[in-house]
Amino acid sequence: MTLASTMRSLTRTPSFPIQAIPCVVSRPDSTTWCVSLPDGATWSFPLRTVRRDGMAAMVAVCFVCLGNICRSPMATVVTRQLLAERGLSGAVQVSSAGTGDWHVGEPMDERTAAVLRRRGYDGAEIARHRARRFEPAWFDEYDLILAVDEENLRALQRRAAAHQRGKIRLLREFDPLADGDVDVPDPYYGGPEGFDTVLAMIERSCTALVDELERRLAGRSAAPTSPAERPVEAADAGLSVTLVSRVSGGDICESWRGADRHGRPVFVKTLRNAPAGFFTAEARGREFLAVPGGPPLPEILAVTEDALVVSWIEEDRPNPRAAREFGRRLARMHASAPPYFGAAEPGFIGTLPLPNEPTASWPEFYAKCRLRPFLQALPRRQRDVVEEVCDVIDRLAGPTEPPARIHGDLWSGNLVWAADGRVWLVDTAAAHGGHRETDLAMLALFGTPYFDDILAGYHEVAPLDPGWRRRLPLHQLHPLLVHATLFGGGYAERAVAAARTALEILS
Repeated sequence: MTLASTMRSLTRTPSFPIQAIPCVVSRPDSTTWCVSLPDGATWSFPLRTVRRDGMAAMVAVCFVCLGNICRSPMATVVTRQLLAERGLSGAVQVSSAGTGDWHVGEPMDERTAAVLRRRGYDGAEIARHRARRFEPAWFDEYDLILAVDEENLRALQRRAAAHQRGKIRLLREFDPLADGDVDVPDPYYGGPEGFDTVLAMIERSCTALVDELERRLAGRSAAPTSPAERPVEAADAGLSVTLVSRVSGGDICESWRGADRHGRPVFVKTLRNAPAGFFTAEARGREFLAVPGGPPLPEILAVTEDALVVSWIEEDRPNPRAAREFGRRLARMHASAPPYFGAAEPGFIGTLPLPNEPTASWPEFYAKCRLRPFLQALPRRQRDVVEEVCDVIDRLAGPTEPPARIHGDLWSGNLVWAADGRVWLVDTAAAHGGHRETDLAMLALFGTPYFDDILAGYHEVAPLDPGWRRRLPLHQLHPLLVHATLFGGGYAERAVAAARTALEILS
């Protein structure tokens, strides 16, 4: 995209040709353009770096704090040096921003600069920084947006569309010493020693982050071909789809807006070298969850070995009315009980296979099919606490409940808040007969808009046992083990902390 075409796409685009406007273009850092006009108007926007082979950077990461003068620029400087040391600077674009605009245009806090210089980080990199505010348009520019604390995480989630929230995470999820403490504290109002403490947290987190990025980049094949070269054919369904443009999606698959032969929009997920039965499991899960009065699910239009095509859902912003109605529908889906815990065939969570051996009791199923298969994600010395949970799970599980028809991977990224006023379920490959508290625990784990309204609607239809909140860590243990397996970072410590908290019921 040229500078002129980018300028024309901005909301304040002048009505006369861009070439006629005298303007000043600057690069405050290696990943940002700033454009200033004579009337004082300015724009800043991220620009993906270009490697020598002409390919855009494969991954774009943005660190976000409050004012963009302390924590997020510190993380940017640290991460860029780590990437440079590993020869990955051309593959990963790193920048930072703030959720507030108090310091826009200012250099980083001198105490931040001082602690970085003392530790030997690049002085020129430090001097180049200028604070900026995170703009809503940037959600689609970045692959990973890392908030330094929960306050900024919530601020970003409020601004993002539903399909964009999956890329927003906490930086300390990658900190191996986090032990459940997910915030990088703001050192702005304290003394210089606070900046040393914050730098140590950021160095640990960013080192683990770069480890993970290096693993992902090593596992990627060549860049995908252009949409025009990527038709999806499904002869059995009589469907031919052309991929039109990328859209935001999860960490595993590539997501596309496509068009069928009549020009109607469709949603397409693709995964090269997908595990056998990967997309078939998602289609099967969709049919399993489709019950009268339950949440809506997209129509399956075609399934191939490396692609899934479903009906397009026009998105809207979350709202409390839709959340309450979703809670009612979720309760109805859960109440449509399957005959047993588990499922007739295995499923998937991410790219990990999910055993679903039909079982008569939930505690037995959860220990055998959801906890023990993922213990390898933990260091040996930390597995004992999860083993203990498995050994006493009958005493932790609460009142006996019949099997519920559950999604099984119900984080907020698998909810689509639609323009029709409903909340749709997507990514259904983990669906099975399980415990209804599992879905609610997953919604709570990473934060879901209007969660209290969802609960209120749920309770109208099927009230929960009064002690259900004490069992949240037990039900969150499985997704934390899965994240530790897939993404590493601080998830192993969080899983161990959840197991310890789950065992407190016995004390």
